[in-house]
Order: sequence, then C-alpha cells, then structure tokens
Amino acid sequence: MTTDLGSYAFGTFSENEAELERLQRQASIAWPIERAALRAAGLKPGMTVADLACGPGIVSRSLAEEVGAEGRVTGVELNPELLAVARAQPARDGAAVTFEEGNVYDLSNLPAASFDIAYARFLFQHLERPLDALAAIRRILKPGGRLLIADSDDALFDVVPRPAALDVLLQEALAGQQARGGDRLIGRRLAGLMHQAGFVGVRPSVVSVTTDDIDPESFLDITTSFKVELLPEDRRPWARDLLAETYAAARDGSLYGSVGVYFTSGMVPE
Repeated sequence: MTTDLGSYAFGTFSENEAELERLQRQASIAWPIERAALRAAGLKPGMTVADLACGPGIVSRSLAEEVGAEGRVTGVELNPELLAVARAQPARDGAAVTFEEGNVYDLSNLPAASFDIAYARFLFQHLERPLDALAAIRRILKPGGRLLIADSDDALFDVVPRPAALDVLLQEALAGQQARGGDRLIGRRLAGLMHQAGFVGVRPSVVSVTTDDIDPESFLDITTSFKVELLPEDRRPWARDLLAETYAAARDGSLYGSVGVYFTSGMVPE
C-alpha cells in the first residue's frame, strides 16, 4: 500500500521531527476553533466519528473526549510512521478511540453506513482525486450522517510587513503542490465538490485566525514553514533565508498575520 496520497508524504521531509512537531502544534492550537465547527456540524456525545488522515492522533483523542464513553472514534491514517505515533499515545480516561491503517480513496476496511460524522482536516488540499475520496467517505456515513472538511485557501493568507519575495515563495509553493497533485486553493472548491458528490445541505464557512489569536512565531510555524518543502531542493536555501527575515519580524513584534480556514459540511441524504 502506498504511504502517501497526492502532495503530502510524511517521512520525505528534510526535517521529519520538525514536521511532526508542526502537526502536533497545529492540532493543539487549532482545536478550540475546530471543536466549535464540529459542534456546529452536529457533533454530540455518543456519536461514532471517523477522523480521516488523523496523523499523530491528537485530534482523534480530542474527538473521543467530545463523544464520551458512549461514543467511538476511529482514526484513519495511511502513513505507518504517523500511525505508530498515534497508537503509542496513552488513552485518555473514558475515551474510546482506535486507529486503523486506511486510504481515503478506499475505506473498504470500515463498515458501510457506520459513522455519524466524518472529519477531514487539511487533507483535501493534498488529494489528486477529491471526488473519489468523497465517494469513499459517503459510503461509511450513515443516512443523515455529516462530513466536515477543514482546509486552506492561500488567497486568504497574509502577513504585514509582506516582503515582495514572499509572493514568489507562495506562488512557487502553489505550483509545487499542484505538480504533486494537490491544490493550495482547495477551500473555495469544497462546497461544489461535496454537492457534486451527492451531499446535501452543504454549508461553507470561513474562520479567520490571526496573530491576535496565536503568537506570531507559532502562526508562521503552522501556516508557512512547511511550504519550503514544496519547492525544488535548489530553491529551498533561498526560501529559508526569506522566512528567517519573516520570523525576525515575528520575534520583534512587528509582524501581523491572518489566514482563513474553510469549514465546509454536508449531509448524506436520509
């Protein structure tokens, strides 16, 4: 089984430990925002939830706390290194969570019509075949079950001050992700894709996160640092030097950043 889908392949980063730390930090910082979106999508105690491309499992365990002892969370992860990290974490009291190896294009190892909610966070930007993934997800949801997708759209990213060279970096990162099958502008397309895949009651929304919400260095860590890996190797030293200047502005208090996250939900017809 392939261990990556589209434009993301954990284990191939130049600094894999740093990428794992970024994933963990992103999950912890963003959870209050994600929890609110999940509750708005109908998440309640006692539900069964599929956490798709769950990575190191931090969000899966937070979801398990939300659904409680009467609920169940299944974290699905394709990459064996991330799956091992997820399984190695101690269980939280009263939280029913398990982790399965799985491919979002083929979730046949999960029972059909068995989940109340499926959650996919920052996954669809990496997928070459989003409609195939949506079809596989729809199969595992109960009639009336809901899918919530959280994902990015780089048009909603900004920092001030903004070096002119940063626009070059963003364009090269966008092109690099496209070359690997991904789409850094996926957020705006999610509602249409879900409608096309047969979901009903599709609701897109955008939540803004700024450096008033999180400290500027953490903001850059979770929104920008990984973009270096999307560039050809011979361009990465230049990109790191550019980001070093941006991080300097973050440290001296002169940087303001904002980013928009799309949260799009839809329901399987009853």
